[in-house]
Amino acid sequence: SRRRQMRTVEVYENERRLTVLRKYSADDLFPLDYSHYSDEYGTQRWSSLEEVPLPDGDGWRWASPFRVDYDGGNKNDEGWQFGIHFNTGWLSASNALTHVRRRRWIRDAEYA
Repeated sequence: SRRRQMRTVEVYENERRLTVLRKYSADDLFPLDYSHYSDEYGTQRWSSLEEVPLPDGDGWRWASPFRVDYDGGNKNDEGWQFGIHFNTGWLSASNALTHVRRRRWIRDAEYA
């Protein structure tokens, strides 16, 4: 039997807070920020997880729902990482200098 080909699709959820007194929110993202959902580098932009496409090419189908990736270090217990900006490195906790946060979502696709 042929082994199924699997691929993990990754998406980052991005949020910003305007001051330390406000909560992080996608509503406060600036126009030049990463969008609410993006690839790791902010070049691909989606407004929801449902917009994220299957891998390129015919024959792919989703094999799981999206789920937060809790693996690896440098994340809080909800999977968030915090930064001063989107390109300045990531911390596992929010502090007075952090204004953005991101969380990695993953979903499995299989080639049928």
